Amino acid sequence: MRTLVPFVKLSVVAAAAAPFAAQAALHDFTLFMDQAGEIAASSDPVVAGKRAPVTGPSAAFGAGVFRYDDVSNLFTLMSMSGTGLMGAITAQHIHVGAAGVSGAVVLGLPAPIFSASGSFSYFASPLGPFPEMHEMALLSGMTYVNIHTTFDGVGEIRGQLTPVVVVPEPGSWALMLGGLGLMGFVGGRRLRRR
Repeated sequence: MRTLVPFVKLSVVAAAAAPFAAQAALHDFTLFMDQAGEIAASSDPVVAGKRAPVTGPSAAFGAGVFRYDDVSNLFTLMSMSGTGLMGAITAQHIHVGAAGVSGAVVLGLPAPIFSASGSFSYFASPLGPFPEMHEMALLSGMTYVNIHTTFDGVGEIRGQLTPVVVVPEPGSWALMLGGLGLMGFVGGRRLRRR
């Protein structure tokens, strides 16, 4: 029976950790972009020095969903769209930086699948590996998307990539609690035998 106890303990720990190991690899992010997010960065001298005079306000806005696999480092744009742009899109990037702070480009975004009359759309585009050195910034909400246009070359709209907090399913909680209970039972029996 003594040889079975370590095996049971290992099995219980593996069963308790399994739901979390499976969920830990994928991270989802939401995004809301507007000019207010971009203008906030204008107080940054680096940005202010690059920005040409803008002819007026932009009512453009956009939203998107992204996914990151922390095992393969694959970063995927699931979908993103927007409307109201005053200029044609010239570039679009993911940068490292907190809200209102400019930062270096980390990953370029492809040209939109649809772009006309100030509207744009992207669908299911794998963007490639996300640089591992910026992974913590991504996971803590310290990255942003910036869309550059002929209206504002520094960026017409911008928004932070916000991590989505995943709540484990009831089945995951039940499995984890059952595993912890079994560990307590096995540990208690072992103590009583000594």
